Amino acid sequence: PIPLKKNKRPRGPTKKENFEEKYTITHVGDDGQPLQPVKAATKFVNYCGIIVRENIPISTSLEKSDHEESVVPQSVPKAQKELLWRELSNKFTLPKGIEQIVKQWALKKMAIVLQTFKTKIWANYYKESEAAKACSKQNSGISRKRKYNHKMGPGGYRRSIPKWEKMEAELEQRGVNLPTANWPQRSKCWYYGYGGSLSSDGTLIFSDKIKRAAERLVEAIDKSSKGEFVPEREKDELTWALENREHPGRTRGLGNVTWKVGFPEDRGSYRKRRTLSEADAKIRSLEGKLDGITEDMAFLRHILAQNGINTAPQTRPHADMIASYKKSSVASTQLIPGQNDDQEEAQQMAEEAQ
Repeated sequence: PIPLKKNKRPRGPTKKENFEEKYTITHVGDDGQPLQPVKAATKFVNYCGIIVRENIPISTSLEKSDHEESVVPQSVPKAQKELLWRELSNKFTLPKGIEQIVKQWALKKMAIVLQTFKTKIWANYYKESEAAKACSKQNSGISRKRKYNHKMGPGGYRRSIPKWEKMEAELEQRGVNLPTANWPQRSKCWYYGYGGSLSSDGTLIFSDKIKRAAERLVEAIDKSSKGEFVPEREKDELTWALENREHPGRTRGLGNVTWKVGFPEDRGSYRKRRTLSEADAKIRSLEGKLDGITEDMAFLRHILAQNGINTAPQTRPHADMIASYKKSSVASTQLIPGQNDDQEEAQQMAEEAQ
């Protein structure tokens, strides 16, 4: 008889006792995420979970929120965040000059870890609260509006990109021409991450769910190569294919990174600066047109003066001159005998003023 296997004991939460030594981080990503060595990077994430579970109540949100207080009960004070970072940095040695960006990434990670921890005790402690119900209702509405869903799993782009690169390398070794060879990195990652792939002969394969977006993406990249479409930072081929604007807090196709990281070649052209420059250009254009009109008027007055034509503005009769006129629906529209055009206009202006 085959002996029965014992049930494997589920893994429990990581404890501080497992962090007796101090770890050194040697390489960090553009967004501040520790990457190398792998063991130290993993320990960094684990320790984020330990200190946030021990020091922050489950009713607290680490992320800045625009929700009402009834949805997000409270936020972590700045002093408390500093204490979390101090405890974390005591266990890890970082390269000089990158502490701030790693700190920002760590606090964001703590917020995610805390939210994940909440889901494990959702049924007993959190689900029935009014704040949780309001937040769940709001998030459900947002989720229903989502048109596409990624297929990458919990690892996200960081773990999936090496797999896609390996797949493309194997096809190229067999002499297959890749249709994605000249695609922008952001567009390629989104295509693969949301279910697109390549067949053994290099043909694009995608489901009906992303068919429209994939076809528009191919069209936009083709137009861009011909010069018929000019991408401009976030207004690129992928944004055109997805038919909605890029959210300023993240970069589709690259993960939860800001535009500063997602579009490194355009770091100097933020939306505020671009808007101000466009406004300045419009003001300069209007000023130029006004100067041109002023010059034309001055030239016209000069010509009229040379021909003996008086260009001084004509005076209009004062409204008091016609104050005694009869006010009625008939009198206000009829010309009084002996009244000239200027007097008629003055009468109408006086009536409108009243």
